[in-house]
Amino acid sequence: MPTGTPDYYFNPQWLGRSSAVDPGALAGLGHGDPQSGPPDAPLQVIDVRDLAAFMLGRIEAADSGVFGVAGPGERIVMRDVLETAREVAAADTTFTWVSEGFLRAAGDEAQEWFPMWEPQFPGVHTYDAAKAAAAGLRCRPFAETVADTLAWDQQRGQPQLRTGLSAEAETELLATWHSRH
Repeated sequence: MPTGTPDYYFNPQWLGRSSAVDPGALAGLGHGDPQSGPPDAPLQVIDVRDLAAFMLGRIEAADSGVFGVAGPGERIVMRDVLETAREVAAADTTFTWVSEGFLRAAGDEAQEWFPMWEPQFPGVHTYDAAKAAAAGLRCRPFAETVADTLAWDQQRGQPQLRTGLSAEAETELLATWHSRH
């Protein structure tokens, strides 16, 4: 599970829809579902279990150093997030990538719909965590984190999430995009 709320980093319920939307992508798991970034936008996550193991290791070593731990595992981009989720969930998903301009035209709501889409901070997902890796931070494969997040969300009954694009708004956004292209 990535750190933070699951709906901020990865909405596992997107996989229950037929399609997905993304800034740069109206991504589809069937009919329409929101994601964030252009397909090649870098994204950094850390599984909270890996973070906890690293922190405990630093405590046991009496190491009071400062470490940046964002995204030290395999390099991923937004396309990887969507494709990994589709693969892990064995979902029949298609993706429709849309322009940033299209989403900006939707107004301030677009940032709420796609919380990981941060075009105003172009380097936000490019942090170098080499110091933490050298100190022992180990990250599990991203696909494992996605699979475990999906299983966890199903186990807890898939409650309504606080962020992201609703299925209704997604359908409307996809319809608007397709009517223009």
